[in-house]
Amino acid sequence: MVRTKNRVCCWFWTRVLSILFSMILLALPLLGASIFVGAPALLTPVYQASVVRVVDGDTVNVRVRIWLNQELSASIRVRNVDSPEINGKCVSESALAQKAKAFTAHLLPVGSTITLTNVKPDKFGGRFDADVFTPDGQALSDLLIASGMTRIYDGGKREGWCGGASR
Repeated sequence: MVRTKNRVCCWFWTRVLSILFSMILLALPLLGASIFVGAPALLTPVYQASVVRVVDGDTVNVRVRIWLNQELSASIRVRNVDSPEINGKCVSESALAQKAKAFTAHLLPVGSTITLTNVKPDKFGGRFDADVFTPDGQALSDLLIASGMTRIYDGGKREGWCGGASR
């Protein structure tokens, strides 16, 4: 009987402590608190990333800190925009793609720190879709669309950039 009582007691306190610890960890980001001085709040959906390379108008390679002393390299596609492809289907698409890439590279210089939110794997795998913010806090998707070098993309079938022209 004593052994069963000890198991129930141990299970109960383990469960209580587990719930309390979970509540504390979930509350830290809401309070803007961190366990370590100078470290980002744990469990927050906002990531600071360092730009490694601009691939094209809507894709950048970054190094992002995902946990304490844990970094990974990732390819990030800017959510809700469609940029022309560097290896496009026509000369005008390739030329516009180079301009879009240069525009993005100007906004996100190599080594600069950008902010990523709403990060999710993209539908093709191998990279992530995210809301990307420039070092000064502007939404990259808004800047790209306003430039006229990209257009809004809702995830459906993409329109061509050549307008019937061929390579």
